[in-house]
Amino acid sequence: MTVRAAYFDCSSGASGNMLLGALLDAGAPDAAVEAAIRALGLQDAATVRRTRLTRGDVEATHVDVEVHEPPRWRSVGDIDRLIAGAELEEGVRERARLAFRLLGQAEARAHGVALESVRLHETGAVDALVDVVGTFAAADALGVEAFYSSALPLCHAGTVESAHGTIPLPAPATVNILEAAGAPTYTREGEVELVTPTGAAILGACAVFETPVIDAEREGFGAGTAELAWSNVLHVVVGELREEAAARAGDLQVEQVVVIETNIDDMAPNILADVPRRLLDAGALDAFVSPVVMKKGRAAHVVTAVVAPARADAVAELLIRETSTLGVRMRDERRLVAGRRLERMTTSLGDLDVKLKLIGGRVVAAVPEMDQVRELAERAGVPLHEAHQRLGDEARRKYL
Repeated sequence: MTVRAAYFDCSSGASGNMLLGALLDAGAPDAAVEAAIRALGLQDAATVRRTRLTRGDVEATHVDVEVHEPPRWRSVGDIDRLIAGAELEEGVRERARLAFRLLGQAEARAHGVALESVRLHETGAVDALVDVVGTFAAADALGVEAFYSSALPLCHAGTVESAHGTIPLPAPATVNILEAAGAPTYTREGEVELVTPTGAAILGACAVFETPVIDAEREGFGAGTAELAWSNVLHVVVGELREEAAARAGDLQVEQVVVIETNIDDMAPNILADVPRRLLDAGALDAFVSPVVMKKGRAAHVVTAVVAPARADAVAELLIRETSTLGVRMRDERRLVAGRRLERMTTSLGDLDVKLKLIGGRVVAAVPEMDQVRELAERAGVPLHEAHQRLGDEARRKYL
């Protein structure tokens, strides 16, 4: 059995209109996107316009969504209900719902509010909805069943304007989405937003961040809006996946990280308990506190953060500033990482996100998101341990 796949080469980043433009450039019919817009009831609210642009030495398709009416829905729930009720292919509908859930969860974490309270502002606008649903509709029209992506570049200098004012790059929502999706990133020089929250959410909702081996049949280039010093395009390759080679490409990945540690013996426990959250918000991949016994038998704690090299100095500075320590230890280490992918799943208690672990291109574990298990258990009046067992069993039956 053959599998048709798309590989997104995001050397200049990813945005919603770049992803949609690349698939249209690869031959996806405009009619598929127009049908998706009609299914959402947005035919009078937005028009998709595509033009040919040259970025560097590459000709590419640029997509612009012309909005005629402001959105009347802004919350995660409003958008989810709109997509859920639309007559779309199941894969298109569920990936789009997951993308907006990733956006909502990222905004909730960035601003410290409950998911139900999140209003998505610019990410909830008509153009983002068209980009998300249009991208998945275009991919479906090309027969794409599996999605892959390269690592994503981020600029760690400069600012971007948002509904919350001027924020530093990379945008917190983008960082939160990429962390949730397990997306590898690297630093690129510049002061421009290379990966937008919408682009991150689309890839986070569908892609395995590996390089597959594909018998290429089509390719396309989506043009970014900004003129940069390099060719600001996103390249997509579509074709049949070589399953044996893809499995080899799915082996465990080695990543470089920096481990930052310090010993604390003179902070109030309630203050120290909040430090890991602050470190995670600052971009740490992991953060935790461990009890230890120091010299003279004094009880203490070791605060540890695991960080991508590009964020090491900023996280170390935060740890020194937010705790009583006078200094931190830093060491370079390697970590071995399995592939990860989020899937939206319908269960006996309701819809939730399931985190899949992949090794050798094969799913070896399927774990429901615990916060969502808790929400569904409370809503159904089911004990948490029972809901956890039941939904875990359902996820394993579906994916393993």
